[in-house]
Amino acid sequence: MISPMLFSKMTGPFRKLWRGEQSLPKAFWLYFILIGILLAPFIAMVCAVPFVLLDQPQAAWPVFFATLFVYPVFAAVGVWRSANVYLFKSPKVYAVKVIYVVGTKIAVCIILLKIVQRLTGVTFIGLLKSLS
Repeated sequence: MISPMLFSKMTGPFRKLWRGEQSLPKAFWLYFILIGILLAPFIAMVCAVPFVLLDQPQAAWPVFFATLFVYPVFAAVGVWRSANVYLFKSPKVYAVKVIYVVGTKIAVCIILLKIVQRLTGVTFIGLLKSLS
């Protein structure tokens, strides 16, 4: 489990994000969407290149995990806390929270399916075919 204490000693803009001190649009569009969803896969691949070049691709898994799972969860907490700061609860605030919850559920399902596929070799389509 990720400890909140891990993030409590941060400084700068990421600390402000974690504490919900960033504006909601900046937290959502910059940190969650741009960095967390669009750039994270690219960053993960770039960070994994040295491991692949050294013929140790399995060592890249912690990098992939941290970049593709830990950071988006971190950013999502920041977005949630930024949404809570709003004095008035507009439909935009609730829309951000719905997007967060739905997106997180989808991401968790995809991660679990990939883990099952890696451990058992059964794909999602193969699982669906076996159920019917």
